[in-house]
Formats: sequence, structure tokens, C-alpha cells
Amino acid sequence: MNRVDIRKSVALLLIGYGVSIRTRGFRLCIQSVERMLFDADNSTKALSKSAKYASIDIKSAYKYVLCNALKVGKRLQRKFTPGELLQFLAENVAERAIKDDWHHNSDTFYSLGSNF
Repeated sequence: MNRVDIRKSVALLLIGYGVSIRTRGFRLCIQSVERMLFDADNSTKALSKSAKYASIDIKSAYKYVLCNALKVGKRLQRKFTPGELLQFLAENVAERAIKDDWHHNSDTFYSLGSNF
């Protein structure tokens, strides 16, 4: 999965969660997830910077992503790094979004976590 795919996946995830693309935090959230996956050394800095400028909705979206990533790891009974978990989740989110066009349907989005 390349950087463009990850940006699209995270953007779809946030839009599905109801976060406005016009907020500054939206862009920062996408950038920080991208950094977590491609630049492990700066992941903590990226997350704290994003949290500082992000709205409550984006913080909730982060929580949703991370909770589901942990569920995926337990379900597969495999140890993942945080980056691997987020990448796995992003791939599944993108695949599901294409299948169901769920960014227009919040019910599908909220049920996503239970389908892993």
C-alpha cells in the first residue's frame, strides 16, 4: 500500500466518521497516520501535533481506528506493530468503502468494526 492509498483510506475513514474535510485537523490527521506508517521515528511527534490542532471528532476517529486495529490483531492472533495494524485496517477500510460506498452511509461505517 503506497502513500496515496493510505491518504485516501484515512480520508474515507474520517469522512465516514463525519469529520469535515474543511478542518485543519483533517489534513493533520491524514499526515500523521501516513507518518506513522512510513516514518516510525516521527510517529509520536506527528500524533501529538495532530492532537493539539485536531477537533474532538478527529480524536474520536483516531480512537476508533486504534481500537479496531487492536481487535484485528487479536482476531488474527498475530503480533503487529502499530504501523502494520493501521495499514491492515486502512486496506480493509478502503476495500469495504469501494464495495459498499459506505462513506454515504454512516450505518455501514459504524458496523465496520464488528466485521473483522
